[in-house]
Amino acid sequence: MNCVLPAIAVVSCLVVFSAPPAHADSVLEIAPMQATSVGFEKPDDVSASKILLGLCNRSWMPGDSATFDVPLIEFDLTEVAPGSKVSKAILRLVPYGIGSSESRPVIRLHPIQTEWSEQNATWNTKPAWDENFLEIEIPQQPNEWNPWEIDITPLVRKWLSGSMANHGLAIVAESTRGDLHNFAFFGRSNTDGRAPKLLITLDKD
Repeated sequence: MNCVLPAIAVVSCLVVFSAPPAHADSVLEIAPMQATSVGFEKPDDVSASKILLGLCNRSWMPGDSATFDVPLIEFDLTEVAPGSKVSKAILRLVPYGIGSSESRPVIRLHPIQTEWSEQNATWNTKPAWDENFLEIEIPQQPNEWNPWEIDITPLVRKWLSGSMANHGLAIVAESTRGDLHNFAFFGRSNTDGRAPKLLITLDKD
């Protein structure tokens, strides 16, 4: 008697070990919760439309013929989860007007110390801001609609840690390298992607 053994199927399995996902940081784009500008020439006027930044020589003081406007801007950081590690925070501003080819704007970013509202902020009612500041010199002639990106990482970390109250920033024109000029930044009401933004990069580690 012939004995026939059943066929045994041999299945070959190829096990592929996929590499762990690459490290990727998360970037939050935060729009301003409020933004306006206050000016000494019309000290009782409220302006909550475009952010205006007046640039004047350092030797020119309020009360002279120079335009002197100070933008105020504040971001709500509640979107950032508690305990998040911020690797970078960039303030992006898009100029609406430009000066001559000789202009070299120098601006100072002062943390605001007290609460304020864009609905009633004027030169005469403007909030107090810190005398400490971050000074920025724009190295090249600003082109209209070419964003200025300013690193404010240390300040945002202080806001998030609670070591400094977050009431936003006052943007003060210190001087220009060249002729006197006024610049305007697009305000938060802009719908073409040119409104101010705070870009916060969160480290995933």
